[in-house]
Amino acid sequence: MMIKKILVVDDAKFMRKVLTDILSDRYEVVGEAENGEEGVKKVKELDPDLVTLDVVMPKMNGFEALAQIKSMDFPPLVVMSTSVDQNEKIQIAKKIGADGYITKPFKEGKVLDTIEKLEKEKEVGEEKREEPEEDPLETLNKLEEEIEEELGMA
Repeated sequence: MMIKKILVVDDAKFMRKVLTDILSDRYEVVGEAENGEEGVKKVKELDPDLVTLDVVMPKMNGFEALAQIKSMDFPPLVVMSTSVDQNEKIQIAKKIGADGYITKPFKEGKVLDTIEKLEKEKEVGEEKREEPEEDPLETLNKLEEEIEEELGMA
């Protein structure tokens, strides 16, 4: 699969700009969103091949947005972004259906390598990617307590 269109979702305008600058040489950044709610809406409108999705955002966090996106009929690939290499958040995102992750501060090589790796996996076939064992929204419901702890809301 050729990834062409990317949607960037992050509440920090600066981070959206940094990612857009990194991606725009190789891909078409079709839009940006500043929270999960707006991100889900733009996925439906813009039909991107891939979404970069921040974990901690207002209105709807990245885990909730990920679950809604992955519950769509033909969901895009989703790469989560976290402020630092936080293994717990990455594991939660994988359980919900994330295809990969990148860490802040963004390094151009790492971001592009992550996306290229996903492109190659899609070429080889879906069987290489871990599919969620159950509905992403059900998984999210089961993990809510863990997520609240992770996001410091408990």
